[in-house]
Amino acid sequence: MATRAEGPPSPPFGAAGASRGTRRAEIARWVSLWLLGVDLRVTVLALAPVLPEVARELHLDHAAVGAITNLPVLLFGLGAALGSIMIGRLGTRRAILLGLAFEAVAGALRGVGPSVAILFGCTFLMGLGIAVFQPALPALVRQWRPGAVGAATAVYGNGLLIGETLGASLTLPVVLRLTGGWQGALAAWSVPVVLTVLLVALTRTWHRPNGPEHRAGGPAAGDLAGLGAGTSEREATRMASWPDFRELRTWQLGLVQGGASTVYFGANTFLPGFLHATGHGSLVGPALTVLNLSQLPASALLFLHADRLARQRWPLPLVASSLIGVSVGLLVASGPIVLVLAGILGFSTAFMLLLTLALPAASAAAGQVASVSAGMFTIGYSLAFVLPLLGGFAADATGSVRVTLVPAFVGAAVATIASATLRPGRPAGELGLRPEAVPR
Repeated sequence: MATRAEGPPSPPFGAAGASRGTRRAEIARWVSLWLLGVDLRVTVLALAPVLPEVARELHLDHAAVGAITNLPVLLFGLGAALGSIMIGRLGTRRAILLGLAFEAVAGALRGVGPSVAILFGCTFLMGLGIAVFQPALPALVRQWRPGAVGAATAVYGNGLLIGETLGASLTLPVVLRLTGGWQGALAAWSVPVVLTVLLVALTRTWHRPNGPEHRAGGPAAGDLAGLGAGTSEREATRMASWPDFRELRTWQLGLVQGGASTVYFGANTFLPGFLHATGHGSLVGPALTVLNLSQLPASALLFLHADRLARQRWPLPLVASSLIGVSVGLLVASGPIVLVLAGILGFSTAFMLLLTLALPAASAAAGQVASVSAGMFTIGYSLAFVLPLLGGFAADATGSVRVTLVPAFVGAAVATIASATLRPGRPAGELGLRPEAVPR
């Protein structure tokens, strides 16, 4: 009986009989992947707790506060294509190291001066660094764990969620007290990024040379090999770099991810003001805590079942449609029911984000994972930047605080429609790739 060329899927944590050195390298790769997820958000979310102090010291008005808060989100979208190009030119590993270096240095220097120009300039470079290595993670997952894409995505997705929680929750009670000021607090959050740089630099075997992705002709980390025998080096570089925005699949993934991100960022931004304005200011702290902590069960669920859920059509539309109900509920709810709705919102947005992160690695050809992911991020994070911004303008124009939650409803509706037309199980050849680019 013939066996499949790519072999059986590799288990998430390595074979039982692996040597001690192999097992140590395996653990290092998993830790690196989790830390990379942490680095996606920890420096960004560390600013919010100290932002009132920053605004007072640098005399920032409301427009400047909104701009510095949303600038990284905008860069996640606009810089994703640049990240994909860097991956195509430098390779996955070097692009990750370059992006991490930008994040570590620029994130630490945000408070130097203190100066408004330095704050904005370093925030720009920090966001650009994250945008460079963010599309590399799905490609890394595909290269390293082609048989366990969902589990590997859930690992760095869990790191992302933990990074959001650590930056938002520990900055004031712990880091600010240890460093003595907001400048030191922002610099301190670059330490985990530096540790990741060192671990990535020392972990040379990013995927196993004898693994299924290598035997199947998939590209090694940092290489363009495996994109097809008939593909020239120039064509291979192009395929592995610039996103193809003509593809319907890229827009579907981007709108799903962007809709979920709009709901999440919009809730974090506007829910406190909404609760204060409606006489429920005491619920702000508990609501934000529940909103963010409820994301963690979603990462655990997807670690166990993402590979199966990624092949089904129903999970994303079902969860996205629940967000429409939650968004409407927040507009009319009062009292403790807000906490229940915030919990559903946090779980649902995390579930949708992590599952959409896994889909390019699960369905695109090996050389196209980074570019498909970059296209998704460009569309998704641009949407997540624009919709809450329009909601803020609409609230200022109408004087109604309830308008600030309308972008969440719109984002949920967009995600529901896009996910209903998405077919996760479609083969990579239907993404518009050349046949020889599809792994055999």
